[in-house]
Amino acid sequence: MSLDEATPRVAAELAVPEFAVPELSVIVCSYNGARTLEACLDALDRQNVRSMIEVIVVDDGSSDRTSEIAERSGVCAISFEQNRGLSAARNAGLERAVAPLVAFTDDDCVPDPAWAQRIIEAFADDAQTLGVGGEVDALHHDSVVRRYLAANNPLQPLEIEFAKGAGLINRLRIYLRQTRGHRGVRREVFSLVGASMAFRRSALNAVGGFEPDIQFGGDDEYVCTRIREQFGLGTLVVDSRVRVAHDFEPKLRDTLRRAFAYGVGNGRDWTWHGGLPSVGPTPLASAVAAIVLAPVGVGAAVCATVAVPVVVYRRWIWSAARQRSGEPLLWPLLQFSQEVAADVGFVRGWWLHRGVRP
Repeated sequence: MSLDEATPRVAAELAVPEFAVPELSVIVCSYNGARTLEACLDALDRQNVRSMIEVIVVDDGSSDRTSEIAERSGVCAISFEQNRGLSAARNAGLERAVAPLVAFTDDDCVPDPAWAQRIIEAFADDAQTLGVGGEVDALHHDSVVRRYLAANNPLQPLEIEFAKGAGLINRLRIYLRQTRGHRGVRREVFSLVGASMAFRRSALNAVGGFEPDIQFGGDDEYVCTRIREQFGLGTLVVDSRVRVAHDFEPKLRDTLRRAFAYGVGNGRDWTWHGGLPSVGPTPLASAVAAIVLAPVGVGAAVCATVAVPVVVYRRWIWSAARQRSGEPLLWPLLQFSQEVAADVGFVRGWWLHRGVRP
């Protein structure tokens, strides 16, 4: 199916004048997000092109005040009686959306005032662009964990290097490179990040929307993969001017919970599609080093366990030197903990979805 064939006649379907159709529908899916949802909706209400966007909140079976906050804000609100998962919530918002462009952000994100405008402009710059993503910044820097996440943000798009092949050498090269900065305002990417992504509505409809069997973790990568497979490379871009600030939880527990959930998604994807498993090699290397040195003594095994992540994540040593602070020296252990949680989640995802195909 071509993109033109997939494009719906939005105004005709809704029987409203063409000028009444917004240019961008913004969908915010929330599950017990009352603590942060109001700040997100306030930021969307302050968009400098507010008259050109509609806002849709999907309450995914929350037990807190999520629906009340959405309704009080005057936006379009959809409520599920029971939790159905992020993909189902996004599909519900997509069905209600009327604009030709559909954007998604999280209930704990605060979009920049020009966020919606930049998304619209990014699509207008190139008719071949089907998906536009942005950068995700940390909203707060008032704890060790939040400062670490600001420096090692897990909410990043997958760069185009992943398109060069899923082989072991390419994957290991990307892993070891440890770079986070990218040049240029606009760049092609492999996959967008769900906290700040937008698509042509016609492209989402063409690939059938989001996979409802994915309740959390990997739904953004899944739909981007479907779009790339159907329409080819060069259709997904990140514009660095499209920015949101993410309200990370200050406790390590939430960071590990998120890493575990992403690991479950990776395990599920590997079970469904095969290829190389998306597991971090550092915990395995650390375990092997500890086993090898265990006969020498417990102290040697413990030192090996700590030394491996320090060597692999050595960029934090240079960060400590540049900042003249000892705090980044703790970050290899935090990153190691994240990777362990993700690898455990991978095993969990494989176990839950083995023998099952979507």
